[in-house]
Amino acid sequence: MKKLGCNWFGVSMSVPIVTGVSLVSSVAWANEIQPISDPATVGGLMQALATLLTTGFLLALGFGVQYLVQRSGNSLLQGALTRLEDAIGVAVRDVHQTYVAAIKEANMDGKLTMDEQKEALRRALESVKELLGMKGLKIILRAFGIGSGGLDSFLTSRIESEVVRMKNEGVVS
Repeated sequence: MKKLGCNWFGVSMSVPIVTGVSLVSSVAWANEIQPISDPATVGGLMQALATLLTTGFLLALGFGVQYLVQRSGNSLLQGALTRLEDAIGVAVRDVHQTYVAAIKEANMDGKLTMDEQKEALRRALESVKELLGMKGLKIILRAFGIGSGGLDSFLTSRIESEVVRMKNEGVVS
């Protein structure tokens, strides 16, 4: 009688191959199945299975951590951008209502002088910094890779862009 060996989850079996035998005689040979009795083989199989499961778990954990870091990094940057845009919009409207509008009405030509424009920009810049706070400013510096010396020029360009946008949309004059 021939035997077919198989291994399932560390349990090795030998199954006799019987052809042309009735079910009654097949039950008789079922008692011939031998479990693995060699401890080295069982230990090796268990170690291989443990290594495979550990590797799979670590890979899944690595991908999960990478996904979470990427997602939180993007949401941090997204939040910083949204907060920056909101702060600049609020600051430009505030300076326009409290400073620029009054000066334009008082001037004969309805325009600001260069010194008045610089003062309006200074006030808007100060307002943006107050609205963002130190923590918000640090996040923006880090998110955009700006050195602390470049913050004012970065914010100034954003403020000037917002003024142009608001003028084009008729929000401010």
